[in-house]
Amino acid sequence: MESNKSVLVVCTSTLAQGVNLPIRYLIVSSTFQAGQEITTRDFHNLIGRAGRAGYHTEGSVIFADTDAFDKRTNFRERWRWQRAMHLLDFTNAEDCASSLLDLISPFDFAELNVEVIPFIADPSSYRQSCIDAGNQYSIDISSLLDQMDYKEALIEAIESYFLSYLKDNPGAHQTFFDELAQGTLAYFLSDDDQKQQLRTAFSLIASRVLSVPEEKRPFFGKSLLGLKNLFLIEIWLDENWGEITQALSSDELLVICWPLLSQLNNNKMFLKIKPEDVILEFAKLWISGSSYADLYDHLVQSSACFQAGSQQRAIKMDHVVDLADGALSFDSMLYVGAIADVAEGKGLSDDVLELLRSLQTRLKLGLSNSLEMWLYSRSYVDREVCKKLALALHGEGVDFDVFDFGILDTHKQLVSSCLADFPTYFSRNRES
Repeated sequence: MESNKSVLVVCTSTLAQGVNLPIRYLIVSSTFQAGQEITTRDFHNLIGRAGRAGYHTEGSVIFADTDAFDKRTNFRERWRWQRAMHLLDFTNAEDCASSLLDLISPFDFAELNVEVIPFIADPSSYRQSCIDAGNQYSIDISSLLDQMDYKEALIEAIESYFLSYLKDNPGAHQTFFDELAQGTLAYFLSDDDQKQQLRTAFSLIASRVLSVPEEKRPFFGKSLLGLKNLFLIEIWLDENWGEITQALSSDELLVICWPLLSQLNNNKMFLKIKPEDVILEFAKLWISGSSYADLYDHLVQSSACFQAGSQQRAIKMDHVVDLADGALSFDSMLYVGAIADVAEGKGLSDDVLELLRSLQTRLKLGLSNSLEMWLYSRSYVDREVCKKLALALHGEGVDFDVFDFGILDTHKQLVSSCLADFPTYFSRNRES
């Protein structure tokens, strides 16, 4: 943007808040972030990109939802306008907070006596005891289980960080993790009781992580998962080792790993597309390079639907994109990477390990062969560009899986001809 090669960026708030992106106009399409209303503090961080000092003399924030203004006097609809006004007033900014405090915050569930520290000590057993109590006394504990899911996600994130640290610092002792707890923002914001709870929570989690045999830590630490899922992967590998070692392609490994991926994947879209068996075929099409339009047609022709509570809704393109770019490209890719990490530690052969890594990349990019994925790594970061370039190069005798890295220079004219059909960004990338 500084070089005037781009005048428009369409992105999530993750990029807008995390990158120094000075702009003149910010168009806000929604005041929701990850399914929740954006906080005033985050919103002001976001709009601070418009009219950045040293770049522009002024900036404008535009709400794209015209109903916010047009229906500001409508009793049922005026909440949009009120919400926008609330966000624009910086005096409404929330106090500094830390999600770590959510880990030790009490459960909001009066029907049962539920304690946080025993849950952190053994999440699975404590969850089951609550389920049993709910069944015994006919209590709906769905809201409690949602809270447990959130806290367990925090626990898994901490476990993952501890494992990663131990991978690089095998001699770390329990005292390090206590010092770590005392150095967090959450600890600084806590009262005396909360500080003790936070240290206890870190101690319990550290004890679990330190109980992992040292020979496993280098491989567990490379993944981004918590211990529960890593042990689940390890058990699954033991049970399916023979089948995995005989796999001859990454497509075959996708089918072999699918029952485990379905068990691990908690992505909302992954869980709400019904019937469940259509998602495997969807995944096969995704890693074969099928377009979003073809993926949409597959779901429609398979009579798939989006399960929203008790309602079954028609498939939309948004569902297709979320399923491909979220459940497969991110979540499933992450799990396949963890499977490869644990399998490497268990001595999986290099050939099959390479197939697992290839499946991981194919899930991430939605591409079908090594040539397409290599082109993507060469900054042609668009699936359709990579597919067309790879097909054209293959027509000139370049193999999809074994090729010389100098092919772009060897076939300059062909590459330029292919890129002429796409935005000039790709041609400029080639020239640079």
